[in-house]
Amino acid sequence: MLHQPSILGLSAAMLLAVSSPANDAQFVLSSSGALRMTASGHAEYGALPPTTDLPAAFSITLGAQSEGALVLMQRVGSIPLAGRYAVSEWTGNDSADFSAVFVAGSPAEPVGVFRGKSGVVTITATRPGRIEGKFRIEARGFLASAPEKEDVKVTLHGTFIATGDRTLAVLDRLELAPPL
Repeated sequence: MLHQPSILGLSAAMLLAVSSPANDAQFVLSSSGALRMTASGHAEYGALPPTTDLPAAFSITLGAQSEGALVLMQRVGSIPLAGRYAVSEWTGNDSADFSAVFVAGSPAEPVGVFRGKSGVVTITATRPGRIEGKFRIEARGFLASAPEKEDVKVTLHGTFIATGDRTLAVLDRLELAPPL
């Protein structure tokens, strides 16, 4: 038989386990072409439900707090199911495609900024609070050392395990979260 303090302790432990960030949320990427580098760090995803003025939106953010690189992949629509999704330039319409931005370096020491032109994001697994996948993105942009050359090409390859950000937890409490 469990005593009341044991039940309270067990409940608190379960709450902390659910509310603490997952340690396995991570990404690894490599770039080739005009910029050769590797980076790794924390991966998160977020989703916003549609409003009367805006459609639903979904994003995967790799390395938001990294000193090496940031990749933002976003799309109009809800959380994607497992499958392959094209990468294309942002059009602002209701396309299922992902758009992507790659920022190499840190805010203090930027190396380059690139926009995804083509490629694929493959969602390999989804479950509540977690999305896994891989990507290949052909991008163009500029290096900080030569900002006048805006058509520099890089190719990104990588994998990720992303956890849901706090936006989902707040929306879920308000019963607004999109289904996963």
